[in-house]
Amino acid sequence: MVSVVSLVGSLRKGTVEEAVAKLSSEDPEVRRAGAFALREAGDFRSSDALVHCLDDPNARVRLAACIALGALMPPNAAPALARLLSDPDGHVRAMAVRALGEIRSGFATRLLVRALADPDDGVRLFAAMAIGNSHRRGAARALRARLRDADPGVRASAACALGRLLDRESIGRLLKATSDEAVEVRYEAGRALMVLGRPEGRATLEAILKTKACPDYMELRAFRREVRCVLKGWTMKW
Repeated sequence: MVSVVSLVGSLRKGTVEEAVAKLSSEDPEVRRAGAFALREAGDFRSSDALVHCLDDPNARVRLAACIALGALMPPNAAPALARLLSDPDGHVRAMAVRALGEIRSGFATRLLVRALADPDDGVRLFAAMAIGNSHRRGAARALRARLRDADPGVRASAACALGRLLDRESIGRLLKATSDEAVEVRYEAGRALMVLGRPEGRATLEAILKTKACPDYMELRAFRREVRCVLKGWTMKW
């Protein structure tokens, strides 16, 4: 009798082989589907085929391969994803940064710091978020510089990340950020200062509630509700 384990293994092997075969198709959508199928199969031994797709002439295929590598996290993921930081497509670079945020290594951290200087706003934003989410304290200095970024979303993400890192050396710059013209930056700076135990953080959030300002991406009522929750300490732990 064939065991359940061996049967599942055979089915997975067949799925992986079919997906790898799709990567050689002349149709980019078929190659893209093959990359996503490898992600769903969950077998990181297929990573060599995905790494090869990072050089695909089609940006959608490179993006799919990047997402798959980020999900599978094979041992060779970081060096492979590093190549994508020079990709001509900003969406591909942003997804590479997001995947690198899941890798705990000094090499990955250095790559994320490098991405903070990317010309694309979205890539810099994802880099700041990734650094904060993975608690890479060694990158705090580079994050502080992003508090002066031209894009408000990047400035807000940098402030949020510094709060996650509990970086007390950033208090002075976060205090300056509470006067930022963008309400999302003031909010994240105030939230970070509250985490760091500074009364100016609460004062900043209370001042925001007295205005009718809110980020462009959020409805006013929802934003004000979120600010109130932070002031009550309901969402202070990231």
